[in-house]
Amino acid sequence: MERIALVTGGSSGIGRAIVAALAEQGHTVIFTYRSPRGAEQTMALVRRLGGKVEAVACDLADTAAAREMAEQIAARYGRIDILVNCAGLSNTKPIEEIDETEWDRMLDTNLKAPFFLTKAVFRSMRRVGFGRIVWITSIAGDRGGLYSGVHYSASKGGLAAMAKCFARLGAAYGVTSNAVSPGVVETPMSREEGVPADDVPLGRAARPEEVAEAVCFLASDGAGYITGATIDVNGGQYMR
Repeated sequence: MERIALVTGGSSGIGRAIVAALAEQGHTVIFTYRSPRGAEQTMALVRRLGGKVEAVACDLADTAAAREMAEQIAARYGRIDILVNCAGLSNTKPIEEIDETEWDRMLDTNLKAPFFLTKAVFRSMRRVGFGRIVWITSIAGDRGGLYSGVHYSASKGGLAAMAKCFARLGAAYGVTSNAVSPGVVETPMSREEGVPADDVPLGRAARPEEVAEAVCFLASDGAGYITGATIDVNGGQYMR
């Protein structure tokens, strides 16, 4: 069944793979972006696959703008069935270099923005009685982040908690909320930061498409009885 999906941060890396995978499954996908060039590349990829896609420039940290975007999409399509919170910042700054400005920038983007966008989308999902919310967290939020900054780890741990909160809130309305927690993934961001994959039992970093597969499962009708859960895509780096 065709669904209306909103994916944040779809112009590169994991976000692009998620947009492409959902579109391949026949869904209409709207994604937000920061890089116009990256957005064009994602659009071109999805169109080659024959998918339906739309790109929307939106500063998600501007909560009023994000709410307006969600309301416009819901009004145009009648609903938003799937929300994937993927957009985010990452860095490996040591604690000595994290000042208040850096902390606020990270938490505003990675934690505050997803909450207020999800709050707006949840209103639409609750009205129609269906929804799939998927949060892209991180192994750093589970084990403290060996290579990630403290503020990044804290933001991803916060997302994992919010996934559970929305799972409880949405249960009565047919809305599920789950997290996908990647480890090291082959993306421009991880290459730029030099994150190693030396301690991965499977011996390599994940491909973005492997993360996207987990997202697609949680967004599917087949995952209707799964909520408040986390799927780890980390090659065995962290085992629950």
